[in-house]
Amino acid sequence: MTSKSWLGGRSGVGDWSTSANWIGGTPVSGDSDTDKNGVITATNIRIIDQTVVLDSADAGPAVPIGLNLMGSNMGQGSYLLVEATDTDPINVELHNTWLRGNVFTESGAACFIIDAGTATTNYGWIGVAGAGGVSDIVADFGSFTNFGAIQSGVNGNFQVQFGESASQKQYVVNRGVIESDKGGTITLTSLHVGPISYGTVTNYGTIKSAGGTVSIYSDLSQSTNGLVSVSKNGILNLSGEMDGGTIQIQSGMLNFGQQPEFAAGPSSAASFKSKLDFTGTSAEVAFGNPVIREAFSAATQEIFVTGIIPGTQTFGQIADLHLGTARVYSTSEFSISGSMLLFHATTS
Repeated sequence: MTSKSWLGGRSGVGDWSTSANWIGGTPVSGDSDTDKNGVITATNIRIIDQTVVLDSADAGPAVPIGLNLMGSNMGQGSYLLVEATDTDPINVELHNTWLRGNVFTESGAACFIIDAGTATTNYGWIGVAGAGGVSDIVADFGSFTNFGAIQSGVNGNFQVQFGESASQKQYVVNRGVIESDKGGTITLTSLHVGPISYGTVTNYGTIKSAGGTVSIYSDLSQSTNGLVSVSKNGILNLSGEMDGGTIQIQSGMLNFGQQPEFAAGPSSAASFKSKLDFTGTSAEVAFGNPVIREAFSAATQEIFVTGIIPGTQTFGQIADLHLGTARVYSTSEFSISGSMLLFHATTS
């Protein structure tokens, strides 16, 4: 493996394909490419079997580090490593880009910006490799589709932001796996602050809280096979309208309406139209309501939850939870503690 270092033109800014911008010449397959000296623009190229390191931790004072992928792809066998500091985040601009390799945030903060009117598709792995690292994907008027895997890593933080304008509602599409690991967080959030989400997460794959926290602060639409699962005492926060697929809790908690900006709007619990399944021995569902009551229907396998209707002082139905087919549920398995609906399995 040959090491190439970015030199760049004026102020470290320049084009990837210009040989004079690199110490050692333009990178080729098998090289390790390091940028500590500016912003690289890569136009219509494929980066294959290369390791690209964006390192602001070792950059000089006030030197911005970044990478603009303009119609360029991170191919198979490629690695993009971001080593940033808390005060010097690194921006990666994505303009009609395919990611087929591995994208790591090893330290500090990385922001992946999808340009307006363009699309980025992930077929590889995107995640946080270092504890405490932060990765943001900002799809402001751009679109993002995941066929691969996105992971928070242990104690890492990963966020996808989208959906700012009512005139151009945006969709983030998941056909792969999005997973929050132990102590980590995955947040899929509308950029619009208010009771109405201008973005929708469309899920054909799996979104997992495996000991971490997954927060979906937008509308969620799932296909028949779409699944959001909670295990290893993870947490799932939902705000917005939810339709289709299944929410499956093996162990942990489902929180409704945990985003303050959405509190004044229709309750996320009231608009919950997915199936809810409990596959473990115990779980909790929180409603953020001071007092709730539940009535279980064995005939229809539904739980009717009543409480103070959001935005009013009226006591009425706040949720109708349709249970899935993982088991046949019974009345004795459900109880209330304050604002929590508790599940305790009495049969296997």
